[in-house]
Amino acid sequence: MQPTVVQVVPVIDDNLVRQAMFDAGHGLARQHGHAAVTDMIQEEIADATGLTAVHVNRTLRNLREIGFVETRPFLCVLDMPGLRQIAQFNPQYLHMTPQPPPSRLWPISDFRFD
Repeated sequence: MQPTVVQVVPVIDDNLVRQAMFDAGHGLARQHGHAAVTDMIQEEIADATGLTAVHVNRTLRNLREIGFVETRPFLCVLDMPGLRQIAQFNPQYLHMTPQPPPSRLWPISDFRFD
């Protein structure tokens, strides 16, 4: 697989994870069949990766040809686990484990004003 996949996949994955978190918090769901849908356009992926839009286009075309994504009418990820595997991407960097709420809020009395 081409080296640009290693740059493009984390950007798409990160966008999908953040988008899913936003959608879940607002009662939305961006799905197209069983595919995850991102609202990113190729120019945005190019800006985020430092690649040209032409390189991103070629990378997405190659991913489409092997069945990992669809690009019409929008970017749909059909096989995220497979995409992560070919890009050797580990989503653990996102640290997406739920965090417990703080044990207590700091009351104003804990602060001293002079």
